[in-house]
Amino acid sequence: MQRYLLVPVLLMSSYLFSEVTGTVKDQSGNPLIGANVVVEGTSLGAATKEDGSFTIKYDPTGEYSLAVTYIGYKKMTVSTSETTDLNFNLEQDVFASEAVVVTGMGSERSIGNTEVSVSRLDASDLTETNSFSDVSQMLYGKVSGVDIRKASGNVGGGWRFDVRAGGGLNGGEQPVIYIDGVRMDNDEFYSAYAGGQGVSTLADLNPEDIESIEILKGPAGATTYGTNGSNGVVLITTKKGGEQNRADGKSYTMKYKQVTGTNEQSYMYDNDKDGLYSADDLNAVHTPGKIEQRNLSVAGGTPGLNYYIGLDDRYEEGLTINKKQNYMDRQSARLNVDIAASKNLNISVSTNYVRNMRTIPENDNDIFGWLGNTYWAVAQYDENGDPLLNSADDNDGSGRANGTQQYEPFYFTDSSDINKIFYWVESKRFIGALSLNYRPIEGLLLRGRIGVDDSHIKEDKTHNTPFPTLWPLGKRLAFIRQNQEISYEMGASYTRSFGPVESKTSMTTQAFDQRNQGLGLEKINYITPAISNIGAGEELSYGDEEFYHARDGGTAFTEELSVMDQYFLTFSNRRDFGSTIGAKASQVSYTGYRFGWRADKTLGSVMPSFVSMLKPRFAYGESGVLPGLADNIALLWEASSGGAGSGGSISIIGNEEIKPEKIKETEFGFDAEFNLPSNLGALSLEFTSYSQDAEESLVGKENSPSSGLTASSMPINVGKMEMSGTEMLLKYSTDIGALIGRPNLLQADVSYSSSHNENKVIALDNGEFDAQPIYSSFNAQVIQPGLPKYGWYNLSVLGAKFDATTGLYSGVQLDTVTQDMWNQDSTYLSRYASATGVGSPYKKYLGLSAPSDIKYLSVNLRVMKNLKVYALWNWKSGHLMSNDTKRYGVYFGSNRTRNELGDKLGFGGEDPLSGIDPLVDFDEYGNTIGIKAGKEDEYEQAANDYAFTDAGYPANYLSDASFSRLKELSISYNMRDLLQRFNLKVINDVQVYYSIQNLWTKTDYSGSDPEVNWSGADTIDRGQDFLTAQHPKVYTFGLTVTF
Repeated sequence: MQRYLLVPVLLMSSYLFSEVTGTVKDQSGNPLIGANVVVEGTSLGAATKEDGSFTIKYDPTGEYSLAVTYIGYKKMTVSTSETTDLNFNLEQDVFASEAVVVTGMGSERSIGNTEVSVSRLDASDLTETNSFSDVSQMLYGKVSGVDIRKASGNVGGGWRFDVRAGGGLNGGEQPVIYIDGVRMDNDEFYSAYAGGQGVSTLADLNPEDIESIEILKGPAGATTYGTNGSNGVVLITTKKGGEQNRADGKSYTMKYKQVTGTNEQSYMYDNDKDGLYSADDLNAVHTPGKIEQRNLSVAGGTPGLNYYIGLDDRYEEGLTINKKQNYMDRQSARLNVDIAASKNLNISVSTNYVRNMRTIPENDNDIFGWLGNTYWAVAQYDENGDPLLNSADDNDGSGRANGTQQYEPFYFTDSSDINKIFYWVESKRFIGALSLNYRPIEGLLLRGRIGVDDSHIKEDKTHNTPFPTLWPLGKRLAFIRQNQEISYEMGASYTRSFGPVESKTSMTTQAFDQRNQGLGLEKINYITPAISNIGAGEELSYGDEEFYHARDGGTAFTEELSVMDQYFLTFSNRRDFGSTIGAKASQVSYTGYRFGWRADKTLGSVMPSFVSMLKPRFAYGESGVLPGLADNIALLWEASSGGAGSGGSISIIGNEEIKPEKIKETEFGFDAEFNLPSNLGALSLEFTSYSQDAEESLVGKENSPSSGLTASSMPINVGKMEMSGTEMLLKYSTDIGALIGRPNLLQADVSYSSSHNENKVIALDNGEFDAQPIYSSFNAQVIQPGLPKYGWYNLSVLGAKFDATTGLYSGVQLDTVTQDMWNQDSTYLSRYASATGVGSPYKKYLGLSAPSDIKYLSVNLRVMKNLKVYALWNWKSGHLMSNDTKRYGVYFGSNRTRNELGDKLGFGGEDPLSGIDPLVDFDEYGNTIGIKAGKEDEYEQAANDYAFTDAGYPANYLSDASFSRLKELSISYNMRDLLQRFNLKVINDVQVYYSIQNLWTKTDYSGSDPEVNWSGADTIDRGQDFLTAQHPKVYTFGLTVTF
């Protein structure tokens, strides 16, 4: 009997152990190690070995399909009935042409077929070999046409996106941001004053949870997103689970990441170089801040349920000496679930809860901070008013000679008092979305989504230090901000084919409901610092509440056509509504159309063989910027009180006909990909040229006194602006080892991007009234017809004036109006430039406040596949920065350069306390009478330098802020192959890395950092360094273990 059973047992054994075998190589025949080979429709698959071979235990019945994927190569799918000697030769895909990106609301295409420029960042790849504090660090330098600038080195601080040329006259140039389809609260928040900086609500996002980021950079791509899409749309997609296809049979993958590191001072102050007396003290208040992070994620799934769980705990300290005054302590928990409820119904749930505690130091325009009290050291005098002098031991630490004037820090506020100032901002935030996709019939997709971004921010600022004239016994402020934004989206799309034409028709409606309320109290004078409850303050110095409720949305109709998979066309129209649009305003509508042509497919027979893709494209689109919250209210009253009692007063005078600013964009470009011969690799090139026109921009029109509408302005749609620019992205990928017969020995990916932007304000009125220029808070930057937006605009110093008799310095020589200038445009000069006639000083355009040219270069080297070295350089140019730190130091006698120049000119007397030898002669009474013989040239140079340091003229402290920076450098090693060699099955992978950010900077800027701004990230002020914290040099070491 046993003999008869042997045959079926052998047959069953043969079935169970049937194999599919083959190899995977590149176009040159080099084996690709680690390529994934999967039997489509099953969970069976394998990874290729060192020789490119693979083996899958599978016994097909008839024809089946194998899909092969490998990072950096195009996917290849083959249908066959064979099981042995299956050979695949993959083609490099440096352009990532097969990746699918969002091209509009409800619209997707592969990158190779898009008709508009779309930038995509694979965030999950970046976090494998680096650690990022927030999304700004992750995005920096990786998207052509997008400039990201963090306002200061404060951890958790605000940053701004500058997308292309600025996106119009209104709106602050910031894009609208979605995470998993939910519109986010993107704000830099502060109600208490800490010198100028606030906290970014985007810092609540955990970069470790992000899978990808896609950016539509202007109205041509963002038409279907409607109003507020003029500055671009940022689409953040978080990680999801999925079937794992693991060799060990596990249905999940678990990762644990541990990060440790430090933030360290990137710029060291020097007395001689920086014109200081207190560099040692200034450097001493910058101390390393620690970075600690722990991240745990689990991703997995079955055919009916996929899930991703992410837990993150990050603690990071800034450079401030008192670490309690600048840190970020963020905990994040995320759960994403995708359910295949039926064959035709998919349900997705995305949830994220974050608690984020941040503290902000007193810096910038503030006399209670560490920087203001160490940068500005003040001359010291005894009780009789006589100067205190340095001894041989150099009392003030400035390194100056014996007998010179002593300068000491902490003039405004003592260090012990600074230590008692605390400003906390705690955020508790939930972001969630529920999405449904239903396909009732073939080709028809019904979509629905509801999402919420709900945040609770508690702000607490305590001054335990007394300030005699304002709060003799300290003060405390508490403010609570509750913000809730609900996003609704529903739509339908129908896809059908007519021979060579494939059509997709879609209609989507969005609606948003935002409610924001705040309540704040401030009390002063506390009997003892031990009792800081706000109720213990003696006097209420502030109390107020605020509330606003805004709604907006729209409906977009889109028709997408694909003809022979070679010609691609999209037509779209969106109609918007909004509670801030005037009740009497006309219908708000935006139109867009796009065209792309895969010339490589149409002209394949005549196209050179090395051209794998060539796609010219054209796009036109419109978008806008909503008016302010109350701009459409004719008269808004508020409660007020005064000496005559309580009552009501007019708060805002609005315009019932107000409508959004409209921005129109035309975009031309092409994408190309080349497979170079002789193992030289692959090359891709993307180029885009765009022009934008803003019209109906909101400008304030002063109300006539005779109208009885008080001294106020009313917003009207009359402004105009023009913008243009170019973007270029070049990518190159090669296997250098293959050139010498050693494939995979050394592989390189190189990426270079360049962008240029220009803008000009055309009009602020319609000729029926005279609009006034719009100035920044320091009256140094302006929005004015004929000039770039936020251009530096002020009186220009030409040098020194000299006494005609003695040749001595007699003041500052300003640039003045010539007769030709006055004849040519006296109206403009008198109206905008403060000129009064020929020979009068006048304000002139001095330069840009934001970079016009931005370049990035990244190099990614892979040695023996597992060792990776990554470097990122960036260059920014074409703009100026104002060093107001040095400028205002003049007023406190703390600008050493200015003081010593004055002593050269004789202003410090015959024996100045600086130890400088004067270049002038004195009479018996100590008055200067002339220039020393032989010192004329040196005196003239010193006099001109002295004129250029006069703090009364802000232009003197503008300097070229162009810079080049080695932004990132990291090295990582993947131990997967080593673990497999030792057959360690519990641990699937181990990866270690070491990275440095802000490693090296070269600039002619006169301050510590060319990328800071004293007033935060979302104000009209740009590029002003006023006691602003420098960006740190960031060192991190990370270990990731995959189970």
